[in-house]
Amino acid sequence: MKKGILIIFILFILILVSCFLLDKIRNRQENTILALKSKIVPLTFVLEQDGSNIIIEYSFKDLVGNTVYTGKDSLRGKELFIDCIVKEFDSETKLAFPVVFYSDVVAAIDGIQIAELYNNSGFPEIYRGVDANTVQKITKMYSSVLDLTDDKKAFRSSPHVVATKGKVPYQLLLRVRGGLEITQDDNYGQ
Repeated sequence: MKKGILIIFILFILILVSCFLLDKIRNRQENTILALKSKIVPLTFVLEQDGSNIIIEYSFKDLVGNTVYTGKDSLRGKELFIDCIVKEFDSETKLAFPVVFYSDVVAAIDGIQIAELYNNSGFPEIYRGVDANTVQKITKMYSSVLDLTDDKKAFRSSPHVVATKGKVPYQLLLRVRGGLEITQDDNYGQ
C-alpha cells in the first residue's frame, strides 16, 4: 500500500515537473516567435525617379514613431541603397544604424552621409524612448559604430530599392534579430 502511494506521489511530481518544463519551453518558443516578428522602423521615405536622379524625401523616426529629422536629397542613379551598420545589442537583439544613402551610380564613399542627422549629443534619436540604462549602452554602441572600429559583433547591410516614376512611400524595416529590408509603407503620412 505504501509503495503504491509512493509511486503515485512520484508520478504526480514527475507530471508537475514535466508540465512546468513544457510550459517554459512553450513560453520561450512564443517569445522567440514574437522577437522574430518584432520590428523597428527608423526611417520612412518617398522615392521618385526624376530623369537620371533619384529624389528622396525622408523622415527618421524614434521608437514611438515621432519624427526626429526630415530631409530631402537627390542622387544620380536608379537604385537607392541604404548602407546600415548592424550591431549586436544583446544575445537576442541587433540594432541598425543607417549611415549613408548611395546609388547604383554613386559609391557609398561619395553618398549622402545620414548618421549625423539623427545624432543628438552622441545618442541616436531613432532609439529615443528606451530607459536610462539602455540609453547609456546604445550611446556607447553608437560611438563605436561611428568610429568604424573593428567589431566582430557588427556587420554592414545595404538594402536597396529601384526608383520609379511617381512618388512611392517606403520604410526601412529592422527585425530585432538582425534582418533589414525595405518595404512599401502603406501608412506613410498617417
